[in-house]
Amino acid sequence: MNKILRRYDDEFLKFHGPSVRRDWQQVRAFDRLTSNLPRVRTAKPLRAEFEEQRIWYEWLGKLSPLMSLRGEKLDDAVWRVGKALAGVHEGTAGLPHDARSGFGKILPLEEFGIDASETAAIDARVPVGFFHGDCWHGNVLVDTNHDLVLIDPIQSPWLFGRERFDLASGVADLATMHMSFLVSVKLMQLLRLDVERRLELGDLLLDSYLSEFDATAVRGCVLRLSRAIATKYISTYPVRVNALVGRVKLLLSRRVMADAAAKGFG
Repeated sequence: MNKILRRYDDEFLKFHGPSVRRDWQQVRAFDRLTSNLPRVRTAKPLRAEFEEQRIWYEWLGKLSPLMSLRGEKLDDAVWRVGKALAGVHEGTAGLPHDARSGFGKILPLEEFGIDASETAAIDARVPVGFFHGDCWHGNVLVDTNHDLVLIDPIQSPWLFGRERFDLASGVADLATMHMSFLVSVKLMQLLRLDVERRLELGDLLLDSYLSEFDATAVRGCVLRLSRAIATKYISTYPVRVNALVGRVKLLLSRRVMADAAAKGFG
C-alpha cells in the first residue's frame, strides 16, 4: 500500500491507489473480525473516496511499535499476537472458499515449497480464511494499555506477488509474522541482531497460535514456510531500496538466516 498519510483532527487519510475498492472491502472485514477479539483493534475505516483512491480512518492516538517493548512485556504481547491471528482466522473459517462459491482465490502454499499432502495436513487443522497478506511485526502496534493494534491488511507484492488472494491458510500470515522477527529489521540492527532471542519470540508466536487449533504437528511445515517467505522477501531488497543498501541488507539477512538455521530455523 502507498504510505501517503495525512492527519485531520481525529481522522487520518491514506492514499490506496487503483486497488482502493478491494482494499475498502478488506479493511472493513478486518475491522469486523478484530472487533470481536479481547484487547485487539485496528484502524477503523470510516469512508472511502473511490475516485480519489483514498480511505479515511479513525486516528489511533499514541501508539508504539510492538518491538519497542522489552522483556516479559514483549513476550506477553507476542503471545497475544498469536492468539489474535488465530481469532481472525477462526472468525472466517466457516465462510465458503471453494472455486464454485465465487468468494475468492486462495493463496497456493505450493508456491513456497509446501506440497499437496502437507497442505492437506495443514488444512485439516488450521482454518483457511481471511488473508492479511502483510502480517509482519511492523504492522502490530501497542497502545498505552499494551493492547494490540493490528493494521494494514493489504497483501504485499514483495511477499506474495501482484496477483491478489482473498483467502489463505492461516499459516501464511503466521509464517510471515514469524519470519519478520528475523529479517524485517533495519540495516544497523542486522549487524548485531540477537538471533537466539528473535527465535524465542518466534517460538512463542507459534506455540500461541498452533495451540488454538491443536496443530503442533504442522509446526515443521510452518517453519519451512517461514524460511521460504523470508528468502523471497529478502531477495527483493536490491530492487525496492537503494541498490547498494539493498545488496548489503540481502547479504546481512542471509547471514542472519544461516545463523538461525544453525539454531533450528526451517
